[in-house]
Amino acid sequence: MKKYILYIIAVFSIGLILSCRSISIPPEEPVPVPIASTLTILDDPEAQHIIFLAFAKAHPTKIRDVEFIDNDWTMLVNGVRFYFAQGRFLPEELRDQWERFSPYDFYVYPWLGTAAERRAAFNHPVRSVGSSFLFDALYFSPTEDDSWDQQMLYSFLGVKLVVHSYITPFLNSVSDQVRIAAQTDPSINEWIAELRTSPPSFSWN
Repeated sequence: MKKYILYIIAVFSIGLILSCRSISIPPEEPVPVPIASTLTILDDPEAQHIIFLAFAKAHPTKIRDVEFIDNDWTMLVNGVRFYFAQGRFLPEELRDQWERFSPYDFYVYPWLGTAAERRAAFNHPVRSVGSSFLFDALYFSPTEDDSWDQQMLYSFLGVKLVVHSYITPFLNSVSDQVRIAAQTDPSINEWIAELRTSPPSFSWN
C-alpha cells in the first residue's frame, strides 16, 4: 500500500512541477519483447525435453511416455505419439511435413527478465498458434460444438463459471486447499471475496 501511496504522491508532485515550468522529459527507451521459446530452442533438446515434461505433468491422465525417439522428443497423448517436429507438435504421420504448419509459441521459463521486460511481455502476449492436432488429441474437440459439449457449469469457491469437465476434480482439490489455507490466512479470504465481486465467466480466463 505504501508503494502505491508514494507513487500517487510522486505523480501529483510531478504534475505541480510541470504546471509551473516547462521541462524536457526524454522518451522512454523501447523495451525488447521476449521471444517465444520455441523459436529459440530448435537446437536445444534439453529445453524441448522440459516442455514435454511440463505437458505430461499438466495432463497426468492423458500424457505419458516422454521419450527421445528418432532424434526428436516425443510424448504419448491419449495413445497417439506426438513429436516436437521443429516446435509444431505433430503426430508421427505428419512429422516430416512440419514446414506446412506454424510453431507453437511458449515463453522461456524460469523468468530471467527485468520488470520492464515483464511489462513488455504482458503488453505483447504470445499466441500459441500451432496446428490443432495436439489439442484435438488432448481434449477431443475438433469442432466448436464438440468443445461446448464438454463444458459444464461449475462452482469454484462460490463463483459459478463454465469449465471443461476434465478439470473439475483438479479444481475440487485446489478449492479444498484454498479453504484450508484461508483458515489461518485472512488475506486469502479477502481474495475469495474479491473473486466473488468480479468473477470470471469461463475457465480459460
